[in-house]
Amino acid sequence: MVLWTAFDALDDIADGDVQTRWPGFDPSELGVMASALLATTAHVIAHSLHDSPEVQAQLHLWIARGLGEMADGQIEDLDNARSSDVTSGRVFSSVAGKTGGECALFAGLGAVLARVSPERQRCFARLGFEYGMANQFVSDLAELSADPHRRDIRNGTRTLPLVWHVEMLERPARDAFVTLLESARRDAAAAERVREALLVSPAYRRAVLQVILHLGRARTALAESASSGPAAAQLAAFLDDVHPFGGR
Repeated sequence: MVLWTAFDALDDIADGDVQTRWPGFDPSELGVMASALLATTAHVIAHSLHDSPEVQAQLHLWIARGLGEMADGQIEDLDNARSSDVTSGRVFSSVAGKTGGECALFAGLGAVLARVSPERQRCFARLGFEYGMANQFVSDLAELSADPHRRDIRNGTRTLPLVWHVEMLERPARDAFVTLLESARRDAAAAERVREALLVSPAYRRAVLQVILHLGRARTALAESASSGPAAAQLAAFLDDVHPFGGR
């Protein structure tokens, strides 16, 4: 929970959602709080979770490595928001670090505490990574279909369905749509036009199929983890509860 809260706060700062999600806080105050949680509190808590120095060392290593991957993804996400020429490859790279890396970290930490083998730790981390990828793309789709504020579009966030749509367009239609995207950051009517175009685009359906692909990979990782009993059933049910059109 400590790590998730810090990650969530930093993401809200980057996306301009501080006043929506953290009313009364200044972005700089929230940034200091999140940094303190990541730099100190998380490691103090990790040290107290297990008596074994070996397990403690593994927890610290997973946290440090995971934070590095997530920072790379967040930086790339910021670069994508500032760029008018974002590729789907860059979107995948950003999501892999920022969201896939976060969920892989959480799953890996749990596997370390369960004292499973390094091979099984990697299986659980891969399960978490694929779940994170699927969940992020579900969130992007849900924002298009259900968020009345059109926050991703208004914030200039280059989500997968949006970028795929741009890549499918030929010039001059592509140039016109990119111009519309820039207008959408200031104009609610333009944002609605972007949304309407994406909801009927083949890119939207392609993103749904991408969610299904990542969920399939997560189930494969779960099978390869050799889990059994109630815990395995709960993890399988957790994956089954992710719906490409409607989140969890």
